[in-house]
Amino acid sequence: DNHVLGNINNDPVFGQTDANIYLQPKPGFYPFYFGNAKDTLVAVDSVVLCLSYKAGWGDTASFQHLTVYEINDTSFGEKPYDYKTINFQPILGNIVGSTTVDVKELSKYIKINNGKDSVNDQIRIKLSMAFAQTLFGRDSIKSPLIPGNNAFYNDSAYRNLYNGLAVVAD
Repeated sequence: DNHVLGNINNDPVFGQTDANIYLQPKPGFYPFYFGNAKDTLVAVDSVVLCLSYKAGWGDTASFQHLTVYEINDTSFGEKPYDYKTINFQPILGNIVGSTTVDVKELSKYIKINNGKDSVNDQIRIKLSMAFAQTLFGRDSIKSPLIPGNNAFYNDSAYRNLYNGLAVVAD
């Protein structure tokens, strides 16, 4: 889905506008595992939140600073017919990443994976190692019988442990 993200501080006609994204990324299958099913993955080296970029509006010469928070609000998440007002903001937890974005540079290709690949039109926010290790430690295959450590075993377990992420333009 396309969403608006960013901050305009002083538009002469419209004034100030803030647009943040609140999301609950979920695995595509359960029980979810990192790597291949028979892999002997023993560690994770990074987690990067990748947001597709479509277009810019307003003063694209200004930089946008984005901060990623964990959402601590248990009322946030996937609930049918639970509509929120435009002013809704869930309770935010720890900061898990941040970046400064130069909108003019987003369409340029950047090298990733030690130069083996490249991407463009993408906002990439590296998340903290503490967050990465927490995710990896809750891998269903690694620890299926440890209570509280099987977030990826099924949809209910995942929703009970992860409320989502907030990308805040500040």
